[in-house]
Amino acid sequence: MYVEQKSRIAGAILWQDRPDNAPQQALTVLPDGCMDILLSNGSLLLSGADTVPFHIPPEQSTVHDGLRFSPGVLPALLGIPAKEFVNDRILLDQFLPSAVVRRAQQQIIDTAIGDAPSASFPGFEAATASLLGELHRREKDGVDTRLIAWLAQSAANGCSVATISDSTGYSARQLYRISTDAFGYGLATLIRIQRFQSALALIRAGVSLADAAQRIGYSDQAHMTRDFVGLSGQTPGRFKRALPPA
Repeated sequence: MYVEQKSRIAGAILWQDRPDNAPQQALTVLPDGCMDILLSNGSLLLSGADTVPFHIPPEQSTVHDGLRFSPGVLPALLGIPAKEFVNDRILLDQFLPSAVVRRAQQQIIDTAIGDAPSASFPGFEAATASLLGELHRREKDGVDTRLIAWLAQSAANGCSVATISDSTGYSARQLYRISTDAFGYGLATLIRIQRFQSALALIRAGVSLADAAQRIGYSDQAHMTRDFVGLSGQTPGRFKRALPPA
């Protein structure tokens, strides 16, 4: 069972994934431009931005609490370049002050209520907020969060790199450097991932493949198929066939 809600931490969604008792299948996480902080087996992890599908084997399925941060938000909060964690999952105490991470993990344990799978949910959000607040006080870099947010929104709107360059006055090379630090990869890749997610949402809503390709701005349906295969390993038709009967 998967549940999510808006977090009190700006730019984040709080979510939890609880495996049921049915025979488990491998889970696949698709690229979406976001980065997450996860709680798994009592440890806090960072989930970097993906450019390929990330597969979780059935034997690793467990209760996960997570905070999913919009593109560009988490690297600024942690004071880390996103390019160092692309397609990666890593323990927070491997690159953040271990004492800070240990305090957050202990806070989650101390605030858990009972033994239910959701017991750590409220404590996880509060502990992560405390961790981010402490790191923010230590942060010295002057990250232009307004620029990062504008770049992310422009990518979501389907603007081209050339259009964004003209609007900001930054060269394509400058935008690439800013984007790799903020998102993990260049703007062209973020635009491609956002376009894929928009098309996927339409297909899951029942829109035909041809209409989805046209509405999202692909040059043709074949162009959409190439993007889907590259980012998810599956064709749009396969996602369409997986929909439950109307």
